[in-house]
Amino acid sequence: MILWEAALAALGLYVLVTGQLRVMGRAIRGRRAREVGLILIAPLALALILALGLGALLAPGDERLPDDVIDVLSLIEFALVAAAVGAASYLVFASGQTLGKVWHAKSEPGADPSPGAPQGRMTVAQAAQALELSELEVLALIRTGALPGVRAGLSYHVDRRAVERLRRQRGGHD
Repeated sequence: MILWEAALAALGLYVLVTGQLRVMGRAIRGRRAREVGLILIAPLALALILALGLGALLAPGDERLPDDVIDVLSLIEFALVAAAVGAASYLVFASGQTLGKVWHAKSEPGADPSPGAPQGRMTVAQAAQALELSELEVLALIRTGALPGVRAGLSYHVDRRAVERLRRQRGGHD
């Protein structure tokens, strides 16, 4: 169990120092990432405190704890590790940003320009291309309400007419 705790603590220390974590298509940064780092360090820290406390309580002649006490302590360690992994996972997946696609398919000329989005809607990437903005800027427009978007899984779909209207307002090409 100590190896799992040490591995989690090493990951937690890395996240605490860098202030960022990317895992399974999700990214968190700043304060939330540092909270995850502290959560991952906690099982090792608590196990060390518990071990030092029990060592101080042992009588000078006692060399080891009874087996039933060791079993209970192992169960407590496992519960600490499971709770830390669960809490860290929750924080990452509840508040982390979704990373962009790893690959992008090229579309053929004359093909439907909106694969992945229903008729009359565009993906964030397509809206970004049409508005000549980054995907993060399009997401900011959606979050502020300047561009209406509908949540679609981990991303958004935006109304094609709203994108065209915004493009005309911004003085873009028709």
